[in-house]
Amino acid sequence: MDTITETVPPERIGALLGKDGKGKALIEEKSGTTIKVNGQTGAVEIYSKEDDTYKVYRTSQVIQAIAKGFSPEHALLLLNDEYSLIIIDMSEWYNDKKDVRRQASRIIGREGKTRKTLETETKCLISVYEHYVSIIGKIENTPNAQEAVEMILRGIPQKIVYGVLEKEKQKESFRERKVEV
Repeated sequence: MDTITETVPPERIGALLGKDGKGKALIEEKSGTTIKVNGQTGAVEIYSKEDDTYKVYRTSQVIQAIAKGFSPEHALLLLNDEYSLIIIDMSEWYNDKKDVRRQASRIIGREGKTRKTLETETKCLISVYEHYVSIIGKIENTPNAQEAVEMILRGIPQKIVYGVLEKEKQKESFRERKVEV
């Protein structure tokens, strides 16, 4: 039987399980896997009912997304082959915890404005949790979202990042129109 073990922080176990275990049951139903959660250690074992390694892998992506702050509903998008998960560890960029917090604040923005703008412009979902920035989106959209986040981590002002994303959006629109002709 194929198995993958993921670790979920204790404070995210409730999000994974859901009310009365309904969240975990939904993930199992949609993924065709069995999930065992150790509430003490945060270890989550994922088994395939049909010995299907790919299902186990896709479900592990769902569990990772929940562990990094996404809701189970958003994380379930990862069961679709068109979607991918990117996880950026800000502690690899900055050694000082203050710097990580400052960069997390820059990515979130005042009242969540920066994160919302990045999500709108890239058509991706973004979660900032602990020292991670995670992205869920269609495979063709996640590179732009990752680049935008990394530009902010490099210290580039948000306004400039928005301009770059707007230019990418215009290029994509042009490519789509060219294909239609």
